[in-house]
Amino acid sequence: MRNKNEIVNSVVKRKWGDSTLAMNWRNQNKEIIFRLIFYAARRFNYALFLLHAIKIIHPLKREEK
Repeated sequence: MRNKNEIVNSVVKRKWGDSTLAMNWRNQNKEIIFRLIFYAARRFNYALFLLHAIKIIHPLKREEK
């Protein structure tokens, strides 16, 4: 489990840097949490894109009139 955690930390640091812009420790924690949420959302969108690309998720078809 530690290996997975270290990989996520490494990716987040490479993508968005290892420093925070906030001066207050509460705002620093919020900034880090938002980075992790953004990382998770980015991974989720990538997974959906891959599933759509290999035709596992079928696009919605419009009803023809």
